[in-house]
Amino acid sequence: MQVVSGTGLKSCSRTQQPESRHICGHNRSTSVAVRAQQQQPAAQEEHIPYRRETLLSAGLAALLVPLQAQAQDGLEQFQDAEDNFAISVPSGWSRAKGAPAGKQNKFAVPSARRNLLWYPEGDPSLSTNVTVTITGVGPDYTSLGSFGTAEQFGDNLVASMDRSYQLRAPAFGARPAGSVQEAQLLAAKETNKMYYVEYTFKKPEEEKRHLVSLIALGNNGRLNRLYTLTAQSFESQFSQQKETFAAILKTFKPPGRRV
Repeated sequence: MQVVSGTGLKSCSRTQQPESRHICGHNRSTSVAVRAQQQQPAAQEEHIPYRRETLLSAGLAALLVPLQAQAQDGLEQFQDAEDNFAISVPSGWSRAKGAPAGKQNKFAVPSARRNLLWYPEGDPSLSTNVTVTITGVGPDYTSLGSFGTAEQFGDNLVASMDRSYQLRAPAFGARPAGSVQEAQLLAAKETNKMYYVEYTFKKPEEEKRHLVSLIALGNNGRLNRLYTLTAQSFESQFSQQKETFAAILKTFKPPGRRV
């Protein structure tokens, strides 16, 4: 998750929460989303690399609308009007939204790809964060099975990021441990018509990260969409965040699929 991307964002903004101070302006909000994207494994942005040609890129379109009601256990619920999903995050977490940077094809479908981010307020490192990435998919994707089983999906996701084979292959010469990017699949299963994938990811000279993702296929009322929710933290912090992440994932409600 991986929600994660090595590319920057060309736009980003923070939506002020009700009865809370506005933390920063547009520039810092852009910086926050860019840093979160840069922290995450680059392959997350292309989390289906073997069918990458089906995924479209375009700018961010809609606002994230907070619901009036408060969720239980200190979670606040948000419903996204553009892509019709709902999620609850801890009260007091900040949120940002952005679109991938880079030259956009003039024929690209508007809002074909979106990235939304939540993180604990007061954590400038963004070491802990939750992202939702929504990607356009073709009409031939009628179910998650179009991507293979949950196990196949997880294997392909991790394989697209893992470079540990370079430590073992003579063709690459002798490389010391920790000198290449490494990823390891911990779990992959289907649950509630979604795929659950848990894995670790480590870049050279950086602390290992622990990620959990839910992947769902749905229709926002106009387009088929692939929804990827990813919660992540440093491995050293994961035990402290595990229950919070589980509570957040439990609240995730993507739209239904239209046949």
